[in-house]
Amino acid sequence: MHLHSTIKATLKKTISDAELIRTLHPTPAIDGRSKNEALAFINSFEPFDRGLYAGSLGLFSKRESKVFARIRSGLIQETKLHIFSGAGIIFESNPLHEWQELDHKQGLFHIC
Repeated sequence: MHLHSTIKATLKKTISDAELIRTLHPTPAIDGRSKNEALAFINSFEPFDRGLYAGSLGLFSKRESKVFARIRSGLIQETKLHIFSGAGIIFESNPLHEWQELDHKQGLFHIC
């Protein structure tokens, strides 16, 4: 986990956990600071579908909820495992270091 923000709030009874996650996700760390502009850029420059590039993972209770953005996932289809991972790329990022981080993250998937 690189960064986190603690948000304390009292929600209206009409707001569900799922609705809250849909509003907050994807976070700027996933799509960029301007979600619509970032998605337009991604769709115009990437020649592939990102697939399951990100998601939310969390724990919920009546007193407290914790939700995390995740940029790693795997999808099993019949006898194949598809691995998806991402990096938090910013203007100051070093491309070589980002590729090394992706290689490391994908190496964390082990078949038992």
